[in-house]
Formats: sequence, C-alpha cells, structure tokens
Amino acid sequence: MGQPINQFNTASKSNPVLFPVVTAVILTAIITGGGIYWWTNQKQTELNNEIVSLRNQVDQLKQISTPAPSPTQTPTMETDVEILYPNGGENLSVNQSVTINYKISDNFKKRISADTLVELYLLRTDGVLEGYIGSITDYSKTSFVWDPQKLQHWGGLDTASRAPGAGQYKLLILARGKTPPPTYGGSDYPVDIFVDGYDKFDGHQILVVRGGKTLAQRELLASDVSNSIFSVR
Repeated sequence: MGQPINQFNTASKSNPVLFPVVTAVILTAIITGGGIYWWTNQKQTELNNEIVSLRNQVDQLKQISTPAPSPTQTPTMETDVEILYPNGGENLSVNQSVTINYKISDNFKKRISADTLVELYLLRTDGVLEGYIGSITDYSKTSFVWDPQKLQHWGGLDTASRAPGAGQYKLLILARGKTPPPTYGGSDYPVDIFVDGYDKFDGHQILVVRGGKTLAQRELLASDVSNSIFSVR
C-alpha cells in the first residue's frame, strides 16, 4: 500500500515540472468544488426564501378572499302585547291621571277578531286582581289615559268605582275571548270582567278563585305584566 505514494513522491521529485502542475490541478479542484458548494447553498437559500414568501402571499390571499364569519345573532321574538309604562319603580298619585303606554304587535292585530277583548287590570303584588282599568278598542293607539279614581271593582254582586288603596301594584294587559265567565250560585254575571280580590293572574291564565279554591281557569290569548312593582299613593 505504501509503494504508490513513494512512487509519486519519487516522480514528483525527479520531475520538477510535474509537481507544480499537479498542485495547480488540486487547487483548482478545491476552488471549483468550493465554489460549486457555495453556489448550491446560495441558490438553496434563495429558493427557501421564495417558498416562504409565496406561502405568506397565499395566506394573505386566503384572509382576503375568506370573509370572517359574522357573529350568530339570536332572533328576537316579538311579544303579542307589552306593557311599556308604568313598568316598575314609578310613584303614581291617585289624584292624577296616568297615561298607560302599551304595545300590540302587528302580527297579533291580524289575529284579533270581533270576539276578542284587550283589557287593562291593576294587580296586587301576589297576582290577585285589584281592579279593572278599562278596555282597549282602538288597536291603532298605543296609550290609555287612566283616572285612578275610576278604578272599577267587581265583587260578584255589583260594580263600584273607587281609587285603589295606597300600596304597591303591577299593571296587566291581556287579550281574551268574549265568552262570559261561568255562572256561580245560580246567577249570571252582569258584567264580563274578572272579580277583583279573588281572581288571580297566573302566567297565561286567570284563576277563578272562591273560598281559597280554584274553580276555573280562563285561558288568555296574550298577556303581559309590568316588570316590577310601582307605588300608588
């Protein structure tokens, strides 16, 4: 294995022209190889940079072409009837008229027939009816002027108009059919309004209560009550 090297050394020493040529060839090979390696690395770096740039451009185009999803909106349900004022926290005087503001939806107006009653009642805090305020007959209007001195009371035998006692109340708007209330004690009701002090609003119905017992349930077509109590003095 050592013999070729010795021969090369001997040949290069014996021929002074060959040694510079061989050296030049080796140096050229090293320089050329290094240049090719540098050029290859440079091109690879440039190619990687272009790839990164193209990816960024693609991501930007995706953001532009793909609109952001809009937030989901919960559909609002329109109530058939709604109390707007008094709606809680007000201080009302029995000696001053009160403008009651309400809303009847357009959709519900289309369903109102000749046998439909839309009425306003004053409620006690426990839901028992305090008295009858009045009936809404013009569905294009959104207000009702109420004189507290003329709150109508129906006790089962006769009617009377008088102001409510000082206290806290709620307002009830309801829609129902004109079917007269049931007959109790063998006699018909002379008026088609609920009995204050007994009948009670319970969700979407009026409970007909006598002697602490619920004798009947009057289903309502629509109803709304003020959000919280207000004072009458």
